[in-house]
Amino acid sequence: MKTNGRMRSACWALRAPNKMTGSHTLCTPGALAWRLAARGRAACTGSVSFGKFILVEALSALILLVSFAGCGSDGSAHKKLAQIAVWEDQGWTANGALTAFLSDRNEDVRERAVLALGRVNDTLALDSLRRVVLGDPSPRVRAMAAFSLSAWTWQAGKGALLDALANEKDPLVLVPILHSLGRVYARDESARYYPFLRHPDPGVRAQAALTFDMVNRREAADSVLPLLHDPDSSVRWMAMYALIRAKSDSAARRALAFCNDANPDVRNIAYRLAGSVKTPESMSALLAGLNDPDPYVRIGVADGFLTCRDTGLYNRVLPYFDTEPDFGVLQRLVRSLGEYWRDERMGNAFQRLLHHPNPGIRAQAAGELCKRRDVPCGERVTPAAADPDPFVRLAFLESVDNASRFGLADTAILSPVMRLLCSDSVPTVRAHALQSYSGLGPGDLGDYINRAYHDPDPGVVAMSISLIGSIHVMSYVDSLHALYPKYRDDPNPDVKWAITAASANMLPSVFIDSTRQDIINWGMADPNRLVRWYTIAVAFKFRQDRRDGLGVYRTDLNVGNVDSLLPVPGSMLSARLQTTKGTITIRFDTQWAPRTTRQFVAIARSGAYDRSRINDVQAGQLIQMGDRRGDFADLPPANLRDELSPLRLEPGAVFWMIQTRDSGRGLFSIALGRIPYQDWRFAVFAHVTQGLEVARSLSPADSIRTVEILTGPS
Repeated sequence: MKTNGRMRSACWALRAPNKMTGSHTLCTPGALAWRLAARGRAACTGSVSFGKFILVEALSALILLVSFAGCGSDGSAHKKLAQIAVWEDQGWTANGALTAFLSDRNEDVRERAVLALGRVNDTLALDSLRRVVLGDPSPRVRAMAAFSLSAWTWQAGKGALLDALANEKDPLVLVPILHSLGRVYARDESARYYPFLRHPDPGVRAQAALTFDMVNRREAADSVLPLLHDPDSSVRWMAMYALIRAKSDSAARRALAFCNDANPDVRNIAYRLAGSVKTPESMSALLAGLNDPDPYVRIGVADGFLTCRDTGLYNRVLPYFDTEPDFGVLQRLVRSLGEYWRDERMGNAFQRLLHHPNPGIRAQAAGELCKRRDVPCGERVTPAAADPDPFVRLAFLESVDNASRFGLADTAILSPVMRLLCSDSVPTVRAHALQSYSGLGPGDLGDYINRAYHDPDPGVVAMSISLIGSIHVMSYVDSLHALYPKYRDDPNPDVKWAITAASANMLPSVFIDSTRQDIINWGMADPNRLVRWYTIAVAFKFRQDRRDGLGVYRTDLNVGNVDSLLPVPGSMLSARLQTTKGTITIRFDTQWAPRTTRQFVAIARSGAYDRSRINDVQAGQLIQMGDRRGDFADLPPANLRDELSPLRLEPGAVFWMIQTRDSGRGLFSIALGRIPYQDWRFAVFAHVTQGLEVARSLSPADSIRTVEILTGPS
């Protein structure tokens, strides 16, 4: 009878050696039971207890029988991939059944099973990935295992990665191993990375340099320096990028030679490296770089000013505030100079920028005005609180938060402004204003918390509950108990998280009463697995371990509907974004991020992306977009679980924006340049095929007019 690859390999795993013939006999279910019984009798006669034997062998038998169930069937790789997709969505190993696919003969099946294990945070997944990265015959699968070991920044995976580094020869695998070691912060083992700076493969050399940067080993600078003259341009660029934080005098001096390079990418990173050390030569080079004809290079110059911290030079840069034509360069200059400003002339320049026509510049100026450590934040920045753009008002609140942390907020001036913003028309502004107002320590904070507690927006309610817990308002305990059932079926976990945390904060002992016990019980029974995870953390405070009841993520996928609910890998699906500056066309990567693609397509077809603003611009690095109102109101209420995408953040990469794990809802970003330090931290679900220059020209004053989903070649 014909069998497929995985089933054949599973059958081989169940073949028992015949001592008389030297051959292998296929284990039938009856033979398997006989073998287990025989091993049980042997265990009873030895030192191992029969009870312990039963526990160990029962799990082994379960996994073997699951594997055996497919032996001799006529299943296809497609069906296996569908099953893996379901378990990946649920975030579990199916009691070990997922690991059976690691012995499949089909490379695609093994690779996808490894990626699915990266989304499971338990020891079985970790042990399985260790075996794969050390022993799978396919470099592609071993590379995916190394990548998956970094998904949760598992310190426990460090040993497996170091063992793999010592034995691996294939550059395809060495690159993710080195990257993952940086992610798990394997700092004490940096001596093992030195040989890879001289590896014959340029990709390995570049990644070794970046790993040194990720573990922040300044003493490694001398070892990375020779790569500045590497014959491969990509290695030279990565070496300069990695040396910026090392603050090496030698590296900064050598960077000056690249400031006149014909390639603007090289000039950009050379100016950033030159500014990492404050010397007369590097400062002169930065001033000259402000006249470079390429805006991307001038952004690198602005970054150089940020790292050099030469405040005496800043007044010579101020005239460029009035003459710089490019929004991205000006925003970067304001950010760089605002980080360490000390004199009145610069403060006046920032204050003038609060009236700049571009809201991105106004927001940046508001953020910088409260960074001076010897002058209270107050009258200078208050015009930003009345700005018509909510993006600027939020920047004002963040600047006040920053000043409050250092005791530099002028409460007499700022308190009336905060009270007005607590009634702002935008929910995100109201929630943030309440948080900022609490930092000023006002006497009437309770009144504003109570008002927010009854706000129609769940985000504002969640903020009020968080403050209730932080200031231990015990009178709200019964009210929180009554509020939880109202939000029990809400797919957005924010309010439920806040209620669970507040109930714990209001009882700082290790004992718990019946009211709070109800809240914990509800949290453990919540349909949202993220809420259940959070409840476990809270319950642990009361010495309650509830991990056994965690369960799996709920999913609408099953083996029969995967093809209809997830985009088919390799499908030519694309989208056209019409912006106020022109058209951007993107092509989706349905192989590595099918769920994210599905979410984006659904939001786009609902019209929620139409007329959405450009939410943030980090010149030369990325633009963030997709939130029309700035308060997530038009986006799906449920968060999308993070997908693990092995694609790097190259220019034109379109990736899902998250603040914390599994927090993506609809915001997305386009990478404008190479962002090595953020590689493999976000799900890259598409790439720009046309219009990258349009994306680079966007500012917070621009918006997306429409998003059209296309099929076929873009």
